[in-house]
Amino acid sequence: MQVFYGDIYLPLNFNHGFCYQVDHHAVIGHFVHVTFRKRYYVGIINHISTKPPPNLDIKKIKHADIISGLNPLAIEQLKFIKWLAYYYANPLGLVIKAMLGPKQIWQQHEQKRIIISLHEDYQQYYHRKSQKRDHVIEILQKNQKMMMHDICQQLHISQSMITQMIKQNILKKSYEKYIPEQKNIFNHYNYQSFKLTEHQQNIANHCATFIKEQKFTVILLDGETGAGKSETYFHSIAETLAIGKNILVLMPEISLLSQWLDNFNTRFNNIPGQWHSHMNMRERRLLWQAANNGKLRVLCGARSALHLPFDNIGLIIVDEEHERSYKQEDGIMYHARDSAIMRAKLSHCPIILVSATPTIETYHHAMSDKYHYFKLRRRDDQAHMPIIETIDMTDEILPKNNWISQKIQHAISITLQQKQQAMLFLNRRGYAPLLLCRGCGYRFSCQFCQSWLIKHYHYSALLCHHCGYKTSLPNHCPECHSEHLHPCGPGVERIEEEAKKLFPHARIAIMTSDHMQDMVLFQQVLEDIQQRHIDIIVTTQILAKGVHFDHLHLVGIIDADIGLQGGDFRAGEHCYQLLHQLSGRAGRLNQQGRVLMQTYNPHHNVMKALTSGQRDIYLQEETHYRQENFLPPFGHVAALIVTSQDNNAAIDACDKLKHNMPSHHYMKILGPAPAMMSFLRNKYRYRFLILLQYRDMALGETLQQWIIDTSISSRVKITIDIDPQSFF
Repeated sequence: MQVFYGDIYLPLNFNHGFCYQVDHHAVIGHFVHVTFRKRYYVGIINHISTKPPPNLDIKKIKHADIISGLNPLAIEQLKFIKWLAYYYANPLGLVIKAMLGPKQIWQQHEQKRIIISLHEDYQQYYHRKSQKRDHVIEILQKNQKMMMHDICQQLHISQSMITQMIKQNILKKSYEKYIPEQKNIFNHYNYQSFKLTEHQQNIANHCATFIKEQKFTVILLDGETGAGKSETYFHSIAETLAIGKNILVLMPEISLLSQWLDNFNTRFNNIPGQWHSHMNMRERRLLWQAANNGKLRVLCGARSALHLPFDNIGLIIVDEEHERSYKQEDGIMYHARDSAIMRAKLSHCPIILVSATPTIETYHHAMSDKYHYFKLRRRDDQAHMPIIETIDMTDEILPKNNWISQKIQHAISITLQQKQQAMLFLNRRGYAPLLLCRGCGYRFSCQFCQSWLIKHYHYSALLCHHCGYKTSLPNHCPECHSEHLHPCGPGVERIEEEAKKLFPHARIAIMTSDHMQDMVLFQQVLEDIQQRHIDIIVTTQILAKGVHFDHLHLVGIIDADIGLQGGDFRAGEHCYQLLHQLSGRAGRLNQQGRVLMQTYNPHHNVMKALTSGQRDIYLQEETHYRQENFLPPFGHVAALIVTSQDNNAAIDACDKLKHNMPSHHYMKILGPAPAMMSFLRNKYRYRFLILLQYRDMALGETLQQWIIDTSISSRVKITIDIDPQSFF
């Protein structure tokens, strides 16, 4: 009998597979149970051969058992896993682990059922006959085997009779895993068409052509807030469903998109399968299995939805493609937008990137005809873009511990008189970013990070926003024991406190990730805002995207310069995107909104671009700067992060890496230097920055080889970050 050997990938920190004997029915992509170092794992078959690998003891090769009830992973999904590992220099096994998720997802927890069949020699034991017993034998002769429950129900007999016949060797029982049939809850979509403008319909028709061709195509759908981007690509979803293909929609923060889901439900009379961090394990298991079994047609999820075993994809949509949250910066590293583009390429299908503020990379590819570019104009019945003004804070003289300028105060008063709503925005959680002792100057800092502790009234505590360290609010200084502790600077809680003093009769709500951890509460506050039960919303970037309020007229931005701090080459781009998104919240129901930005640098090109509405000029200026300096999308950037609890070990590793660094005329390596957060989560951090003058798919492989060729202590961890979102 011929023996088959499988190269099987395991969810462990390895870059290669392991050889196991597999069943002759096995195919590439099958999920299998294996034992490895005396523990059980689920693996995926990567390759099957009749010849074992050389220099391998055949006697020690163990058997892999195919997991029934799970469909094999599609070949393009297996290729995608390998690409994620190769391009981003991730261990292959950890990418497999991300796809499998927690073991509770793919494990079958369903109860076993009792199966009854006739004993091979039942005739020699069948002496005590009766009509009911005859019926049992007849039904088993016809069906060979049945569930005990079904026999008893059909013949109206008790289980005790069956049990007695088993004891008499007339019948025998066995056990089978019971896997209940899943309802096709994600299968049925009845599209209710929405009348598009002529311009929107023209774009939808172009997209429909790409969908029907089922060729890899990247499309940029560019349009201001309210231009109808979602309604336009809903047509593309309907077109894809019509040809029997599935759709993957990526969102930056799925938990905040209740209005999008409501709109989808209105158009399709169903909601898509959703994959995000707020799901419980049962919901995850249901969706994972629905994706694997082909019972999922539309999947909407955060970046991790890319890892699901979702097959037959005919369209991928990346909404808000510019969002920084698409970059995974812990565990396995990858950028979900760029990875989705590769997923579409492997699936031979179009991908639509959607944004009102495209990234420099996406904008450049669209302008150079690498991507198909469509610009949506606002509908004729929509209000104009809001009036955006800067407030030069160098000219403002505010009372002590006040942060809201006179101009914003006056604008809020007028807005409230007009029965409209206002928003105050500060992208800084907590009450104050620093607690200072006035007696000796002591600053309360995190013992595990190089950062100040943030004062939070909501938690009645000091928090570190980097590692999560938490300590109760102090009554005195630990150095001089003075009770004169002074909070320095504003956090969003402090802005709320000030707003309540300035507008005592207004109904004010604060919305941050600290205050809205309960999704039920979050939805209730959103409803209260929509129903005009709230006058002033004080918030962080949690409301910068994904929600629209019909009566929100004014947005006041406190400290608009926060995003411009530091030396990151993307700082200006990210700041522009955030402030532009916030501006889009103001002005609904045919009323032109107003945005006031407090800044100490009103002449910065970001501020000028926002107030003038010259977005494309700003993007062109940034693109030119990137090109001159060989920055993405013209060059390639990577970072090597060295971390250790032992600072001397980290420094020694840096010295060895520097001595052994690769030398190429097209590559510049800067460092090592302390990372911006040089002490984080009780570990010391150093950074090498790698700059290439062109895009290089093999950069991750080059950096991996650099590490392999360098003798590094086991106390030191080296992390490769391909396409980092920050230099720090």
